[in-house]
Amino acid sequence: MAEFNIFLGTARKSVGDVTLYRKSGRQIARVRIREIANPRSEGQSITRNYVAPVSKFYAPFADVLARSFEGLNKSDSYNAFQRTNIRLAKANGWFLDKYTPFFPLPYQLSRGSLAPLSYRLDIDESGNEGNMSINGVSGLNATIGDLSAALINMGYRKGDVLTFIAVIRDSAGSYSPGTMQIYVNPLDSTLLTNIVGDNLYVSAGTNVLVFTSGGRSIDGFAAIISRPSARGWLRSTQFLVVDPSIVAQLTSEEQRASAIASYGPQNSDSGGGVYPGGDGEVFNIASVSGRALLFYGGQYNCTIAHNVQYHIVKLKPANLDEYFYIRRGTNNFLLTNTDDSQSPADWSIAFGVVGIVSDDVVIQCEEGSDMARYLASIGVSL
Repeated sequence: MAEFNIFLGTARKSVGDVTLYRKSGRQIARVRIREIANPRSEGQSITRNYVAPVSKFYAPFADVLARSFEGLNKSDSYNAFQRTNIRLAKANGWFLDKYTPFFPLPYQLSRGSLAPLSYRLDIDESGNEGNMSINGVSGLNATIGDLSAALINMGYRKGDVLTFIAVIRDSAGSYSPGTMQIYVNPLDSTLLTNIVGDNLYVSAGTNVLVFTSGGRSIDGFAAIISRPSARGWLRSTQFLVVDPSIVAQLTSEEQRASAIASYGPQNSDSGGGVYPGGDGEVFNIASVSGRALLFYGGQYNCTIAHNVQYHIVKLKPANLDEYFYIRRGTNNFLLTNTDDSQSPADWSIAFGVVGIVSDDVVIQCEEGSDMARYLASIGVSL
């Protein structure tokens, strides 16, 4: 049953198949239908092919790319990231199978008013490296101060932040993200070789920074310069450079046919509802252990688990065939009523005991988080 006043725009929960919630200060009403419509035409499959990889790519970089489109808040920046890269995918004809996990694509990572940085991949059969030319920085004894002085000579400023982003391939062919940040400070005597990144290491050659990842291949690389200002962070406009052989694969006729087929009509096994109008808003969520998960606003696939007297709701993301617990704080979980209702209007986060579970299958849902927003989109009252 809906709560508060529909006419005053404060109602929430559901009235029949109409779910009410608030977003960006407005009351939103959506009608829920009971069957998920899979693509029925080649055109629909092609559209999904352009859309889905964007959110899979963004999820592992959600923290470092937050507000990467200058002048926008977190949500609007992400939406701009989506729109921009869907357009790029369409314009360049990039195709990727539906169930492909995190993968390097030549996406635009940021947009802003600062002078862009120049970088490249050093392609090698034994493994690629990221390179960025910096005059005046050379040798294993190069420091952050040396790098900073060189950047200041190029027109950048003390206090600017360098963010390095990499897509790293292991020996099994799987991809993982790599990141590193360096603050521009000409007085910092820290050796570049002593900087600890996330799966990313840096050293200086002759007038070049070299980025490696412990013997693994860097198949995608980028650098972004950011600057604090009175009107928020300024950014440089940057793109991920990707191994040309991968780009050739993305644009091949064989890959096009394979991707379209993977998005074709399939039987739905969803136990929940979906709103009309396609996938809805995309939510990139991470499990507690950092696994990249994808949820679509208004859609849900749930199962009910039991432990002692507790009726625990578990949700399945769109990109994995696995169910996840939703937790707030330490011992509060997403629960349903004693009738095991699968309607989100009957769910709430409350004290519950689920036993010992791995962080791999737990999503933390704090107030104001993307997971909280996703739950609101399906009608959960938080």
